[in-house]
Amino acid sequence: MACDLTTGRLLDECLVGRAGIKTLFYAKLNDFAALTGIVEAGGEITDLGADAIDVFRFEMADNVGSVEQAVNASQENGTVFVQQNLTMTLFNIKPADLAELNNLKLGRWVVWSLDFQGKIRLFGRYNGCTVNGGSETSGVAAGDKKGLDMTFVAEENDYAIFMQDYTTNPFDNFANVTILPAY
Repeated sequence: MACDLTTGRLLDECLVGRAGIKTLFYAKLNDFAALTGIVEAGGEITDLGADAIDVFRFEMADNVGSVEQAVNASQENGTVFVQQNLTMTLFNIKPADLAELNNLKLGRWVVWSLDFQGKIRLFGRYNGCTVNGGSETSGVAAGDKKGLDMTFVAEENDYAIFMQDYTTNPFDNFANVTILPAY
C-alpha cells in the first residue's frame, strides 16, 4: 500500500543551526518540465539530465527570506496537498530592477531555496510557483524598512525535495545549469 511506513525517525541530538533563506533561484516551469533524465535517489535530486537550463539568482539580506510548507487535508474530500510558500524581500530597488521584478510576478516558476546550512530545496516542481502577494514599502521612521516583498505559492503533492549537496557554489555539481548572475 502506498502509505505503509517502512522506518521510524529517532530524535536527532543536534540542533539544526540557523534558520532562514539566503538566496532564491528561479527557472521557468516549462524549461524545467522539458528537462529529461532527472534522477532522484535517497530523497534528493542527484541529476538534472543533460538539457541546459538557466537559473536566475536573487540574493537577500540576512533574516528576511523564508519558506513554509503547510499540509492541507480534507477528510470530506479525501484529498491532501502541500502548500509551499516562499517570501523574498529585496532592498534598494533600482530602476533597472523593475523590468525583472515585473516579469517575475507574471511568470510560473520552479524555485530553489538556499538556506544557511547550504541546503537547496526545489519548490513548485510539478505545478510551478506563482506570485500571490507582495508590497513595496518605505516606512515612516528613519530606521523603518524600505524594500519590496514578493510571496510565491505552489501546491504540490509532496514536500519540496532536496538537491544533492554542491561542492563550492550552488548547482556546481549540475553541469547543465547556468546561474545568472554567475558566482
